[in-house]
Amino acid sequence: MSASGFSRIRLTLLACGLLLALVFGARFLLRTEHPADTPFTASVAEEAQTSSNAPARARSSKRIPAPKQAPAPLGPPEADTGSPRKALDRAFKNKDPIERSMEVGRLVRDWFSRDPEAAMDYLRAMPRGVEFNNALFLILGSVAADEPARAIALAGELATNSEQRVVFNELFDGFARRDVREAVKNLALVPAGEARVNAIRALASRWSDKNLEGALAWAQKLEDSEDRSPAMESVLWSLAQDDPWRTLDLAARSLDDGPLERTVARVLQRVGEVDMQRASDLVKILPAGETQTHLALDLSRRFAADSPDAAIAWSSALPSEEMQQLALNNILDVWVESAATGAAHYVSHLPEGDEQDVAARHLGERYAGKNPDAALRWAQSLSSESAREAALIGVANGWAQQDAPAAVRWASELPPEHPARFDAVCSAISYWALTDPTAARAFARDLSPATLRRAALKAAGE
Repeated sequence: MSASGFSRIRLTLLACGLLLALVFGARFLLRTEHPADTPFTASVAEEAQTSSNAPARARSSKRIPAPKQAPAPLGPPEADTGSPRKALDRAFKNKDPIERSMEVGRLVRDWFSRDPEAAMDYLRAMPRGVEFNNALFLILGSVAADEPARAIALAGELATNSEQRVVFNELFDGFARRDVREAVKNLALVPAGEARVNAIRALASRWSDKNLEGALAWAQKLEDSEDRSPAMESVLWSLAQDDPWRTLDLAARSLDDGPLERTVARVLQRVGEVDMQRASDLVKILPAGETQTHLALDLSRRFAADSPDAAIAWSSALPSEEMQQLALNNILDVWVESAATGAAHYVSHLPEGDEQDVAARHLGERYAGKNPDAALRWAQSLSSESAREAALIGVANGWAQQDAPAAVRWASELPPEHPARFDAVCSAISYWALTDPTAARAFARDLSPATLRRAALKAAGE
């Protein structure tokens, strides 16, 4: 071979060597510039109920501190091959939801211990679901240990639904465990809304475990009603364990609507049996409204199970006529199950008027649900015409809930001039239409007079 040929070969080999050196050098530089691309494993907390706030991006000027001690890898050796993203991609392909959630949690936690910022960027882009929620809880728990304000800001950014906002419960339970005063200061960082309510409930509950009277004093002094209500409810639930009657008194003076109703229900569960005098006092301390009415009806049913007569005597002293009538209906519901003839006898001997008419219709419906023939005989025996009419309409209702075609046919066979016929037919046929609308409408088309036919077809949905 000529000298010029050897020269060309040398130049070619030198060029190839230089190219390989550049390639390996570039790969080395790329790897050193991305420390996040290192093997990792991690462990995930049990699936928690989570909840969160509207997206409000947290400040990123301050880097997230890594935990003081990075956990040792917990996953299998094969999980450490490749980059964290690749390992997470493999984990997400696991079809077993429990194994997938646990593996993703382990990997994200380990990544966070090595490169917090890279792990946070990945978390922001993760698909929302159980895996995201678990990773969110793990990372925010780690951040909160050293930097509570940062954890709260990140929770506000990343927890965007009710399930995720439960993370505020977890954060503030942890804050209150360590230092109640610091937890109160941190509360100022949580914006109004569901996230703040969750934080307040957790703080109040944990504080109550430590110092009930101190927590109560704090809750009572809160100026904003949006803060005071959940704080008081949480504290009172703790107080109910030891002093239910004081709890009721405080609840009646500081809560309303849902919080009041829930607290009253909690107390009643706690105290079990309530004597009638105490029950009367309890109803009286509650403001007029749904909670007072619900409580009165619940107590009426409780007392009726022991003595319907005593329950009726108690209900007659309730604050309003409407509440008294509702209580009587509830008592009759219980009474007809244990002694239908006794309940029927009581209604038959009520003074004629609106009270008897309402009670007769209510009892007629309940009685017919148990025994239509007996209910019919009782309704037709009532001396008051208006009570008799009301009872028969009630019977048609109750009977139709058990056997609608039979109830409709019976009602339609009442004399045309019978005052209960029109309402009884329309009421019963509406139940028939629920199970067999075609048959109900076909029957309605044959009814007369025309006014009843039109009304029955309307009741049957035509």
